[in-house]
Amino acid sequence: LRVDGDHDQPFRGAGSVADRSNPQPPKAFGLDLGACLAELAARLSRGCLAIGLTNSAFRLVGPIYAQDIGLSVADVASFMSAGILAVQSSNIRSAICRIAATGAISC
Repeated sequence: LRVDGDHDQPFRGAGSVADRSNPQPPKAFGLDLGACLAELAARLSRGCLAIGLTNSAFRLVGPIYAQDIGLSVADVASFMSAGILAVQSSNIRSAICRIAATGAISC
C-alpha cells in the first residue's frame, strides 16, 4: 500500500478506462460487389477511351509537327519521348492523388 504525497490516502491510480457496458452487436451489412465492379468498369472504360483518343492524336500529329518546325529525326524521337514520358508521369501522379483522396495513402 503506497501513500500518495502528503496525504494519508492510499494511491489507487487512474482507475479503469474500459467501458463495462454490454454493447449491441453491429448490424449485418452487405457489400454488393457486382454493382461496385459495374460502376468501376464503366468509369475505366470511359477513361481508356479518352486516353486512347488523346494519345493516338498526339502520336500521329507530334512527329509531323516536329518535322515541320525543322527538327532532325533524332530530335523528333526525343520530342516524342519527352511528350510520352510527361503524360505518363502526370497520369501516375493523378492516379496516386485520387487514391489519396480516399484516405488509403497520403499524396
